[in-house]
Amino acid sequence: MSQLFFLIYIFLLGFSFGLLFKKWIPLKFLVFSSFLWGSILFACILIILNITGVKLSSQMILILMTISLTITLFIGIKFRIFLSSEEWSVFLLTIISFSLLNYLFITFNYSLATSDSFSILRIGRSISFWGFDQNPLERLLVRGVFIPVLQSVSVFINSDYLVTLQLSFAFSFILVFYYLSEHILQSLFVNKNIVTPLVITSTLLLVSTPLFIVQFFYIHATLTSGIFLFTAIISYWLSITEKNNYWLVFFLLSSIGVIFSRAETFIYMNILLIFVLLTNKYTYKSMLKFLLPVIIIQLAWFLYILFRIESFSSYVNPQRFILIIIALIMILGIVIFSNNRFLAKFLQNFKLEYLLIPIYFFVLVFILIRPDHMLISIGSFLSNTFVTGYWGFSFWLIFPLLIISLFKKSQTFVTFLGTFILSTIGIIFVLVIIRPPYHLYWTDSSNRLMTIILPIGLLMVSIIIGKWVDSTVQNHNKITSQ
Repeated sequence: MSQLFFLIYIFLLGFSFGLLFKKWIPLKFLVFSSFLWGSILFACILIILNITGVKLSSQMILILMTISLTITLFIGIKFRIFLSSEEWSVFLLTIISFSLLNYLFITFNYSLATSDSFSILRIGRSISFWGFDQNPLERLLVRGVFIPVLQSVSVFINSDYLVTLQLSFAFSFILVFYYLSEHILQSLFVNKNIVTPLVITSTLLLVSTPLFIVQFFYIHATLTSGIFLFTAIISYWLSITEKNNYWLVFFLLSSIGVIFSRAETFIYMNILLIFVLLTNKYTYKSMLKFLLPVIIIQLAWFLYILFRIESFSSYVNPQRFILIIIALIMILGIVIFSNNRFLAKFLQNFKLEYLLIPIYFFVLVFILIRPDHMLISIGSFLSNTFVTGYWGFSFWLIFPLLIISLFKKSQTFVTFLGTFILSTIGIIFVLVIIRPPYHLYWTDSSNRLMTIILPIGLLMVSIIIGKWVDSTVQNHNKITSQ
């Protein structure tokens, strides 16, 4: 029961934090996404304490939980943030469902584990005993810090591991995916009647995709990477379309979730930052406020590891860390000087699709350098995506419309999503050059990384199909009215 109470605390922490933005952000979103924000906030607290060398204990964890929840609730009460009876209904229905599902699956443990999972759990237990000592720190370079640091709490609440941590993320995300898809489609279509069927269909496709279901119980970090990348993209886009900068708070939190989920996911986050720069939808001051923290957090983390680590692996060495830091400094420089007349003009004229050129140029170069290695990997990737990777027909639906998305110049968001997906796939191909070739079946890392693309792709499909249906209905109505 102790881990159930801990997961409910995470939910309440995220909800009490989200309530501070109730005046500007829809309450349903704040309720449905509560666990996501609570997990990021508590993980950040644990990361900071481990970096500063604070020795954690059961009593310390209890004090942290009490203080963090009390502070957010006190601020909410001070600013008179209260719920109506209808809002209470949404909150209570969600948290009761969340609690019952967690109780059920804690009782009947359906956890799925591979060697990666055991590695993550071992890192979490190491952190609970020794903090960010050399042993766990070396392994964080490969596994990411987000899931291990949350799993480290299990030691302090007398559990082997948090059985339903993944399920809690999945439950929250299904609700968030449905709500955000509906929210966006309502703003795009004239005929509102087509929104609900489209959203229901895309959500059913999401939750019926075999590998997505597997990850409800699979102890790993790919699911959270996909969740937070999706919420980062949508929060950013809603801040533009609704002219509401409070969405950027959740863009920042989502960015932290992406950066810390897996060792390589910071790359996808920085691709997104470049996309944000190129779309050029903000004033210079606004750009600084929400992009600089994302870059500075990454720089601080990588510099900390670089100066703390004593031994590196074949995957992560000092030279690569220095290259990463240089790349982040370059992005930082571009953001800071983006108001320069010449740079601003360059960014304004640079189309998103142009980013695909350098990414796939590197893919081509690597194929020429190591043809067997790269072609085996690309072949495995394609086989997993369409046949052996437990994706059903999801990507058979997404990929044809993905190509169409590049030619939808009148649909800016569709082009944004499609180009981002193709950039992500290109990066997956590029990364294989520094590791063994990708292999067949769902346990392959490149296959599981397609979890990042699935929700983005399904939203893109909904928009493209919805636009076609919407325009068809409008044309039909015009003809019949003549």
